[in-house]
Amino acid sequence: MDNLSGSFPERVPPIIDLALQAGKNMRVRRVACELLTRCSLRSISFARAFVHNGGVVHLLSCLDGDEGLVAQVFGALGRLAPAGEHGAFVFDEPIAILMLESMKRHQSVLSVARNALVCILEISRHHTFVKALISQHIVKVLVTIAEVHEPEAEIAMLTAAIMERLAKDSMGTLQLAEEDAPARLVTFCQRHGTHPACVQTCLGVVALMAVDDNPESRSDENLLKAGMGPVIMQLMEKNADQAAVMRTACVALGGLGEGAESHAQQLAEEGCFPALLRALSDHKGDARVVRAAADALVSILAYTPKRVTDLVHNGVVKILAELLSMHKEKLETSKVFLDVMACMLSEDCLANTPASFLSQAFIYGGIVPIVLAVTQLHKEDLKLVKAGIVAFGRLIEASDTNDLDLVVEQGATAVLAQAVALHGAEGKITRPALTSVVRILGASKASVAEVVKSGMALMCVKVLKHHSEDQRVLRTAATVVQMLISLTSLGGDDTGEILVADLLKTGIVKSLVHAFHQRCQDPRNAKIVCELLESLALSGDGGAKAIVDHKGLELIMEAVAPHAAVFKVKRPAMGTLEAIAGVNDEYDATVTGLIQGSPALTKGQQKKSNFAGKLLSGAAHGAEGLLHAGEALVRVGSKAATHDPEEEQEDEAVKTVKSAKSVKSTASDG
Repeated sequence: MDNLSGSFPERVPPIIDLALQAGKNMRVRRVACELLTRCSLRSISFARAFVHNGGVVHLLSCLDGDEGLVAQVFGALGRLAPAGEHGAFVFDEPIAILMLESMKRHQSVLSVARNALVCILEISRHHTFVKALISQHIVKVLVTIAEVHEPEAEIAMLTAAIMERLAKDSMGTLQLAEEDAPARLVTFCQRHGTHPACVQTCLGVVALMAVDDNPESRSDENLLKAGMGPVIMQLMEKNADQAAVMRTACVALGGLGEGAESHAQQLAEEGCFPALLRALSDHKGDARVVRAAADALVSILAYTPKRVTDLVHNGVVKILAELLSMHKEKLETSKVFLDVMACMLSEDCLANTPASFLSQAFIYGGIVPIVLAVTQLHKEDLKLVKAGIVAFGRLIEASDTNDLDLVVEQGATAVLAQAVALHGAEGKITRPALTSVVRILGASKASVAEVVKSGMALMCVKVLKHHSEDQRVLRTAATVVQMLISLTSLGGDDTGEILVADLLKTGIVKSLVHAFHQRCQDPRNAKIVCELLESLALSGDGGAKAIVDHKGLELIMEAVAPHAAVFKVKRPAMGTLEAIAGVNDEYDATVTGLIQGSPALTKGQQKKSNFAGKLLSGAAHGAEGLLHAGEALVRVGSKAATHDPEEEQEDEAVKTVKSAKSVKSTASDG
């Protein structure tokens, strides 16, 4: 044998000739097949010589023989297929036809079925052969063989393995769906559910079919109709200690659930959430399993928000906190857990739970410090920081005032500031981070000093300078600055004066003009421009001077012109102009000329001037002016930065300002 295969590939032709001369002598043909195959497997040079001298053609010619010979030919071809690159140009569509026809003729013979499936599985590593098999409707042949040999676990596993190769092709997935493969897969899983290798292979097919995007196949729908949902959950219970099976089952569930709301609802009713939670708990140390389970949770919960209460009652927050802490150094795994948190805090989930139920579950479940630690640990990674800021932002939006104080104590502002500092050019991070700051400032009195200390105001000036594309980001950054100026003026110390001085040094007015010039047609932009300029003008002569020197007056005119009838734009604009006019006679003349030359400002000017006059009577640049500015300007939550002005409502920050004003009034009376 060694002489034949090792050094004498030239002996291949005579052996092939001998085999062909055997004619109908099946015994000789079988011996020749075995001899040629063994030699080919021992020596790559012999295998190549075998191919180039028509050896494969000889083997294929034997497929018309009896069942014993056919079984041996399939076995020989299966062993020969991995012998080298020659397989790619040998096994084509005509060969696929010969193989499938022979399989049909001997489909009831176990040895033929087994060897044929092994052969096709080996050859189907070549994509061209997969295409050829699909064109000859292989799935129908596979389903028939699987039905005939249903009790055989090996046949089921080999059939499923070939189906898995087919499912990687969109046309293969379509054929699987059309030829009742879902029902056959269900049968495989039910009969061989304690055979881990078979189960995992079947679930692999399900996972590939479930995520197929060919609308004609409707694979996920067909799988669910066949009863695959409950079967997967039964398999997860039977194979709870098999990590590979659990991971593939979670992937399959996630794929089936993300296709449509009805699919997710069906899986939820069939008990997918308890099964996924068990996977998370039982395999908490396996990153691949918990990542797949968490992905599936997000896919299905997105369509079934009413189920979030049950998840909380079943301990999902505790599980997430433990897993996030355990896997915090694993980037992708941490990100998936943050996605689960964000999904649970989505608008749909919040709408289906009592007020503060979800936010308190997370805050008092100990997950906030872990989220902050993970976000800081991976602070350079754009995707993870985005996931953390989105999840954290939704938590902040859903929390009440008392709970937000605790969140601030746990270090929220530092993480938000860090995200803006490192990723300020990324709108998908900057906007939710700044929106969270707006919400915190409006609801948590304890947060003002922390936000000022973090340097957030100066970061916002940089955002105004450099973030020119996303106007929502610009509005939110301007809102943060405006709120900080107004709120620090209530502190009774020099924090507000120092803040304004720093803002003026960094060019706040120039940055505002750069950000909003020719963008004030949008009333939301016009409103925040006028409010921020008013707060600066009321802060003292330095603010007024900066507005005059750096084209702030021109920006006010630009903001008011298209919105003459919008009180929430015109009022702060007039307040700004009146404050500037009160600084000195030169400014007064400049402002008077602007008002007289502006139809937008002179329309109804008497009424608005009286209002502004009352505003500026007494100490125009003192605490009264800033208190009024605070009452007029401070807004809370993302609505202040992203919603239309008419949608904004009075909030906790406004009440804070009013309370401070009341205290001042009482003190004056005393």
